[in-house]
Amino acid sequence: MAFDHKPGKGRLFRNDYKKAEKHPDKKGGCCCPECEAQLDVGGWENEDGSLYITLQRRRGAYDETPF
Repeated sequence: MAFDHKPGKGRLFRNDYKKAEKHPDKKGGCCCPECEAQLDVGGWENEDGSLYITLQRRRGAYDETPF
């Protein structure tokens, strides 16, 4: 079972398991403050040092909250 974050909170860590260029440089999770859905977070570092971040509903999420 994955760690569930408190609403409006999350974390992002260095991805030590990155095996391909398309895998994120950083991985983590967060919780939507309004609907409390658990989200997976991925981050890619650009050449200029900026960070591109994506959010996706956690796989296996069982709640009925619409997105």
